[in-house]
Amino acid sequence: MACLGHAGALGSFAAGFLLVWLEGRGPSALTLRAFLIVGVLGGLTTYSALMLECLVMARGAKADVLAGYLGLTLVGGFAMVWVGARLADVAKTV
Repeated sequence: MACLGHAGALGSFAAGFLLVWLEGRGPSALTLRAFLIVGVLGGLTTYSALMLECLVMARGAKADVLAGYLGLTLVGGFAMVWVGARLADVAKTV
């Protein structure tokens, strides 16, 4: 698990860096941003994608909904993993 945490932190750092570094570099930068952030970093970790969404909200007009989005995402994700685990427990006993 610690390795995944490091990958998530590294991916978050790289996504934030690339988002700002590629801003305003023309239309081709959008394609490069999608490839690097969604493709390469998305393959590294989905945590970086979540943190990138939070950064975009914090920097933009949606800063007021950031806490709700993050809270709902984390609570909803945990709820779904818990339900999945419970269903697996039930399936094992059948």
